[in-house]
Amino acid sequence: MVEVVAACVSEVVDLRRYLAGSQALGRQGLAALLLGTPEDEVADTAVRTLGAVQMALFISLMTQWLTDPERSGSPTPTRLPMPLKSSRTYAPSPASSTHASSQRR
Repeated sequence: MVEVVAACVSEVVDLRRYLAGSQALGRQGLAALLLGTPEDEVADTAVRTLGAVQMALFISLMTQWLTDPERSGSPTPTRLPMPLKSSRTYAPSPASSTHASSQRR
């Protein structure tokens, strides 16, 4: 099924462009939410890393719930925030990522 959808999307350039843009905005919004930063101030690296990981988690949860709701762990408002809050603990602060990159040079 996923292969069929992917094949259809790749054939329709406008749909693909729309979906890609929507996903980019979603990654940016998720990174901003988790970092507690306004969306227009989120660094590109945070969008590409933290935002992308969170987007992947959400898509995976939605797919699991839609295809097998009885055994998927049924994401609920009480279960879902815990892993998301935990992932925020591992998000690098802007100061630490700058410091780490300067040490590697």
